[in-house]
Amino acid sequence: MLVLRQMCKDFIKWNLDMIVRADDFPLLEAEQMCDILIEDDVVVDDEYTLYCYLDFWIQGQKARLPNTMEGEASLLELVEHTLSLIRFPMMTPRQLADLLLIPLTQKYKEFLMDHMSMSMVFHSGR
Repeated sequence: MLVLRQMCKDFIKWNLDMIVRADDFPLLEAEQMCDILIEDDVVVDDEYTLYCYLDFWIQGQKARLPNTMEGEASLLELVEHTLSLIRFPMMTPRQLADLLLIPLTQKYKEFLMDHMSMSMVFHSGR
């Protein structure tokens, strides 16, 4: 069973561009998404694209949660956990600036600003 699980995980990692377009991509469980995000061999154009895919997945998760205080708390925990797995320093300064235009970034900007600021410092060479 572990071999099959690994094969499925590898297929998703190596074909993420195609998987994201599948109707059931937003149904991917959080644990599975996190398992993919921590891998070094996910095949995507860049980390910005991965962030956009994660944004799409989070919107699907949001639709599955109840519109209550508990649902919002669960969503916040999910967002903070998954977005902390994004490698922001791998984005260009332009891509980091473009993140500010994404509604997910705007909603959770307090959490994301530290990651983005440290990435800008990394690119400035300090």
